[in-house]
Amino acid sequence: MSLILEKITNSQELEQAFEIRRKVFVLEQKVDASLERDQFEETSSHFLVKFEGQPVGAARWRITDHGIKLERFAVLKEFRGKGLGQALVKYVLEDIRLHTQNQPR
Repeated sequence: MSLILEKITNSQELEQAFEIRRKVFVLEQKVDASLERDQFEETSSHFLVKFEGQPVGAARWRITDHGIKLERFAVLKEFRGKGLGQALVKYVLEDIRLHTQNQPR
């Protein structure tokens, strides 16, 4: 099993994450398309999961007035049950830890 988890660093990867979110939230879960993307896209840290080289999962986190918020976790239906979501959560939490360990409290 070839699994790659990465922080998104370019617009092509971000578009791949948006497409995963569209498939999961808008098409599968019937979320209104106008609600799926929001004003926090540019200020969030975004992530992508690739399985066998194919983008299959996405997530983001952001800092709010009330703390850190984990959002928009999505794994394509046909790739669920393989531990990809769990791996993504762990990866995102580690990124948050690295980001905040040197921040003043």
